[in-house]
Amino acid sequence: MLQAETLFERAIQSNPNRAEAFGGLSQLLLQTDRQDEAEILLLSSLDGQGTNVALYETVINFFVETQQPLEVSRLLEGADSRILSALSEYVSLPPVFSLEEGSFSEVQEVSIEANVFSANGDSEEEQLPGTIHFTTDGSEPTVNSPRYTEPLLLNEGEHTISAIYVNQLGIPSLTSSRRYVVELPMADAPVVLPSTGQYSSPTQITIIVPEGYTAYFTKDGSLPTIASQVYTGPIDMPVGRTLFSAILVSNNNGRSTQPTQRNYILDLP
Repeated sequence: MLQAETLFERAIQSNPNRAEAFGGLSQLLLQTDRQDEAEILLLSSLDGQGTNVALYETVINFFVETQQPLEVSRLLEGADSRILSALSEYVSLPPVFSLEEGSFSEVQEVSIEANVFSANGDSEEEQLPGTIHFTTDGSEPTVNSPRYTEPLLLNEGEHTISAIYVNQLGIPSLTSSRRYVVELPMADAPVVLPSTGQYSSPTQITIIVPEGYTAYFTKDGSLPTIASQVYTGPIDMPVGRTLFSAILVSNNNGRSTQPTQRNYILDLP
């Protein structure tokens, strides 16, 4: 074993471009439980060898054999286009999102597409035979994460979507992530009719409730909350003085508007 290791080392010294020598020595190191040494050896072999396809393939095969598929994508990130073209079956590019990250005032929908490497080093959106896996809680996606099958709906709140593409060889891409904030606009303070004033005949109080909201009210001047009485229809104005207050609460996010207050005096004859 030691003699074979020495022979491979001599072969490397005589010709640092020989992928076979690096591959043979790395196999010997693996057989003697020296995986870290083998990995360092192979990665160092690429110094100044940015277009050596055989060397890149040797390193890729090592990562596949040692069950480190993600390292293949890390290795190929930013590699020369000639390397990527020659070893295109190993290339697994990060997926792309249909929606740029940012803040929105309406519910959004986002699609995730796979990328295919082209010979000029660019990428194009395309449906590939691999799979896309994603997370929505900011965690790193893996092959065990949910599989993407349809566009994702972004309701109100903060969303961090991360995704990877896994090609036919089981090599996952690097992660692509986007952060979205959806904050729906709130309605203004509710319209309460009639206006503040003194009345001498039976009168009803009406709150205008926009779609998507629930109105709450009090009749003692206190600030309404979701524990207050729910408005379901016109309210008979009480005889005497009434300090009426109302708010709107969004059914979607539970946020409250500013209150509207009215001061009524009903004096019946």
